[in-house]
Amino acid sequence: MATPDVRPVGDLPDAIGKTAARALQAAGIDSLA
Repeated sequence: MATPDVRPVGDLPDAIGKTAARALQAAGIDSLA
């Protein structure tokens, strides 16, 4: 099963990768601030 292509939102950089983006999104984090 392929992992969903989750892109960071807000001002999070795309370079952090899908795994980090999913973890941050799950924690409700969508900004560097």
